[in-house]
Amino acid sequence: MQPTNHSIGNSSSSPLHDDVLAASIPESFEAEIDDLIARAETFTGEEDVVDHGLEPDLFRQTPPKYMQGVVRGQQAYLTTNLLEHGSLMLLQPQMVWTLGRHREAGIPIKDRMLSRRHASIVYLREEHAFFLLDLNSMNGSYVNGIRVDQQRLKDGDFLRIGNTEFVFFVSEEYENLEPLHAEVHAKLLSALLRETQEV
Repeated sequence: MQPTNHSIGNSSSSPLHDDVLAASIPESFEAEIDDLIARAETFTGEEDVVDHGLEPDLFRQTPPKYMQGVVRGQQAYLTTNLLEHGSLMLLQPQMVWTLGRHREAGIPIKDRMLSRRHASIVYLREEHAFFLLDLNSMNGSYVNGIRVDQQRLKDGDFLRIGNTEFVFFVSEEYENLEPLHAEVHAKLLSALLRETQEV
C-alpha cells in the first residue's frame, strides 16, 4: 500500500491518535494507518447503509447460503451455513458429505423437495477436487442451472438441490502474510478497544 497524502504532522485529523504511540511510529506507517482507518469508517456508519438503499434487517433475516470446501494438506473439510445453527465446520474421515432431508444425513436440510439422501459432496485426493454426486434423487441436482449426475465443482459454482440454493467456494491455497509493524498493531488495538468502550 502506498503512503497517502494525509498530513502526517496533523494528529488531530486522526481518530486514532495516541501521544505515546504516535511518537514512535514511522511517518510512512502513520499516514498509511490513518488512511486505512479513514476508509474503514466509511463502511461502519448505519447512515451509509441507508444512503445506499440497503435494508440491514433483510441481511440479518436471510443471510446468503454458501458452502466452502477447504483443503489443508491431505485433509479436506466443509464449512457451511445450510444447517440451522449458522456457519459450521464439518469434518468427515472419508471426506464424503451427504445432503438430504433425513436427519441422519451428514448435512440434514429441512426441504421437502429433497430426497432423504439427495446428493453428496466428495473430495478426491487423486483429482485434488470436490465433486457433487447426485444419489438418484427425485428432483435432481443442479450446477449453474444444469442438471448433473456428477460434476467437478469450481470456485463460485451455483448449486441447487430441491429448493435449496447455495454458492460453492473452493479454497486450496493459503498464504502467510507479513506481520504488522508492532506500533501499527498497537495503535489499531488501542483504537478498537476505545471504540468498543464507547458503544
